[in-house]
Amino acid sequence: MGNARRAAVLAGIAAAGLALASLDTPPRTQITLPPSIHSSFPFFIGAWVGPRTAPDDPEAWRRFARAGLEVSFRPLEDSNDRAHNLATLALLDSMGLAMLPRDSAVHPDETRRPGWRERVRDVVAAYRGHRSLFGYFVADEPQPDESDSVAAIAAEFRARDPRHSAYVNLLPPAENATDAAQARWRTDAARMIERGHLGLWSWSAYSQRRSGEGAAFLLTQRNALQVGRATGVPGIAVLQFTGFADLDPLPRAQLDYLAAESIAHGARGIVWFTWWTPDPNEPGQHWRGGAIEYDGTPTARADTLALVNERARALAGEFLEASGDLRSVRLAHLGGAMPKGAPIPGDRIPGLLRVAGGPSTVAARWFNGDVRWLVINRDRAQGHTFTLGLAQETGVGNVFDPDSARWHAHDPARRSVVLALPPGGSAVLGIVAPLQPRRRSGV
Repeated sequence: MGNARRAAVLAGIAAAGLALASLDTPPRTQITLPPSIHSSFPFFIGAWVGPRTAPDDPEAWRRFARAGLEVSFRPLEDSNDRAHNLATLALLDSMGLAMLPRDSAVHPDETRRPGWRERVRDVVAAYRGHRSLFGYFVADEPQPDESDSVAAIAAEFRARDPRHSAYVNLLPPAENATDAAQARWRTDAARMIERGHLGLWSWSAYSQRRSGEGAAFLLTQRNALQVGRATGVPGIAVLQFTGFADLDPLPRAQLDYLAAESIAHGARGIVWFTWWTPDPNEPGQHWRGGAIEYDGTPTARADTLALVNERARALAGEFLEASGDLRSVRLAHLGGAMPKGAPIPGDRIPGLLRVAGGPSTVAARWFNGDVRWLVINRDRAQGHTFTLGLAQETGVGNVFDPDSARWHAHDPARRSVVLALPPGGSAVLGIVAPLQPRRRSGV
């Protein structure tokens, strides 16, 4: 994607003109997206811990772009310094990239101090003129006692600058969360989005541990999808990349899998954590395995991430082309043990009778008569050949391979489709004459 096209897409996403539904009114029949981007394709790719804001280094940002990244969610060792932020935004204005700056004038608990609205006004006045401004970073994993303040600050940013949303990254539900605790998480997230007029919100749940996979990743995906259904604002998935503490740097198959599951669950973007390797001497963290070493040396991981992002963008382009109303999404995890933790429910997918061959995820989306299924190999250690049995009234007309970025014809009269998927791999199916799902709403 060229700089001009990238800038246009990011400007549209940054505008985040998502009309927010009230939880007290019937949900919309279609998500309203910013008018300056394709109405059914809001997907973007970013990373936490982008290049430093001081000194400005164009080559560091060119490497960022070559890896298929578009948005920086906080720079390395961010000082929240306005002068540094503005200098970086000025540089990015000409590069087709974007950044979510955080300004030291506004903290998550800022409403406790007099004059906070004036400080929000000053931040907006300083930043809003930059085309590379993606939004205003307000809070990372706010605690419950900060929620009211964060929502009020986010709403004030939106009032001062309707074209740009504030951004909040939410804590995920606990890995063993009860149904009641998950319901509270969804309600709290929806309330934050509604009250803060948020067009940009995310979550992060890192479950790929040495001791085995936990349920938090898929559990949060499921709950975030339900929040997106209720509010009309799809979430952003912050995904594990760099190693730290007891989490190892993830290999290619794991990264492909995390991206595909996020796309299947309707994420409007994925953000890798982290691009640049933070200080490996930070106590208790042992950061390692980023795309850029702490001293600025590029690593082979940058090339790996570029391949992952190219594949993810192709996959999202074909599956999310059928997007629109998140209430049409159906998703099931089939054939194999699920991660340790709370049970993760699944849906019945009309037209699909069975899946054989290994652990899989199958997601389906309906939009204006166009139907796509996304099939994912949940096994990241080995490839599998999957056979999907189809109902009499359902056929597969074509199959999209995200590795070659090509569609292949398939006989829709066949009552099954066979897919050979690599570890963590996936494919998109174009469905002919499927059953229609009942719409869902609520959190």
